[in-house]
Formats: sequence, structure tokens, C-alpha cells
Amino acid sequence: MAKEKQWEDVRLLSFDLQTVEFTYASVRITSSSFLTPSGLNSYLRQDYTLSISCKDQLLTGGSYNLRFGRLPSQNEAHDHRPNRHSEAEHFFHALLRQGRLADALPALVSVLRDTVPVLEVLARIPARAIPKAAGWWRVMFSPGGSEAGSVAQHALDFRVLTGSRMALFDASESLFRSAPQQSQQQQQPQPDAGAQAASAVGFRPIPELARGISDAVAAARGRGTVAGIDIGVVCGAADVVVVGEALWASITRASRPGGEVVVKMEEGD
Repeated sequence: MAKEKQWEDVRLLSFDLQTVEFTYASVRITSSSFLTPSGLNSYLRQDYTLSISCKDQLLTGGSYNLRFGRLPSQNEAHDHRPNRHSEAEHFFHALLRQGRLADALPALVSVLRDTVPVLEVLARIPARAIPKAAGWWRVMFSPGGSEAGSVAQHALDFRVLTGSRMALFDASESLFRSAPQQSQQQQQPQPDAGAQAASAVGFRPIPELARGISDAVAAARGRGTVAGIDIGVVCGAADVVVVGEALWASITRASRPGGEVVVKMEEGD
């Protein structure tokens, strides 16, 4: 599978008749704890790992036990960072139940690899996200100083598209709304945009999102294919960290007071 897909960082760690363990992505990070002879910070590789134990694997609908982990580099004794793919485990179970393990595994690994950059950007921003599907994560938040209690006013979605692309967009809008529908809606009188979005999905539009989109596109200029859309940004999976950090920084600056946001864990009614 790794050779066929040209996934160089997919490596088999262990295998027996019921369990297979492998790395599915590698992330290079800078560490101040280990310096090169020139005094510069060295790069350490931290691997994302998955162990799959299965029963009745020759039959469709076999049962699986998934265990996600992190494999520290040889320079580190321990890796204290969790593998947050474990939070979406039940969605990955659904992928594996779509057929035999040998057929379903490549699709699972592809989704895992594409969403590793999402986990990395979430580790770099003061945000708490929840999985909505196997390739879909949502950050819910409110402006700093908000009196909305535990209910989130806004949400930013990270969603995998085809071709190892990622959409980062305002969750108060529909990513897949068709152009004809938009044209018909524009020809009819519309209520207040904030009230309309809130009544539709429970979230209000993210303030000054257009500026955030411009900042995110500018931050990733020259790195790959990055495009701003009306409700967010579409980019390659490899550029999600740069785009996501820039977009979140702009959202934070637009919030009040003092450029802070309060991360929420409940959707608005």
C-alpha cells in the first residue's frame, strides 16, 4: 500500500495474525532542547501511529479495535503529545466497516494523512476542536468577554476535500451550496445575514472574515495552490498549518476585547 500510494512515511511497526501497527505520517518539529553544533535548533521527527486489531477480518463488517499513538524520535525518551485522531475513532470504525480491511485500509490511511496537518494547526492555536466526521473538524468560539455563556456564537470548520485538499470555512455557511441557489436567494429579499445564519445552523458569521481570508492567502503565497472563497480558504493539505495559523490570528485580532476569543464546546440553538 505504501509503495503503491508513494507514502514514504507509512512504515510497518509490527504485525501478527490479528494486529497490525504502523506509522501513517511523520511531522518535523523544531526543538530547543537539542541543538546542532552551530547552535541552531534541530528538527525532530514525531510519527503518528495506529494499531488495528481485528476479528473476522475476512468478512465484511468485522469488528476492529483502534489504538492511536505517537512515536517519539530517537532523541526523545517520551512523547507527551496525544494523537487526537483517537477523538474521531468511531468515524474511522465506519470507514473500516465499508468492506474488507485490505480494501478499506487505504481510504482510512488517506483520510488520516490528510487530517494530520489539521491536528498540527490545532496544536499551535489556543483552540479546542471536535470531530464532525472522519475528515471534518470544528472549532467553536465566541468573542472575548462574551456573555453568551457556554453556547458558541461562531465556528470554523476544517474539512477534507477530494485530491488531498482542505477547506477552512465559516460554519455558519454551507460549503456545498450551489451557485443557482445563491442566485435565486440574491433575487429575493433576505433577512439580516447574522439572524439568517444563526437560525439556519445556530452560528453567526465570523466577524471580518474577508480580512482573515486575505491574510491566510497571503501567508501561503508561493507555497502551493491556495484560493480564497467567499466563506473561507481552500488549500492543499500540506499548507493547512500556514493557512490555519494566519486565519486564526486574523480572527483573534478581529475579536473583542483585546483580540481574544473564548473557545466553546456547545453549539448555539
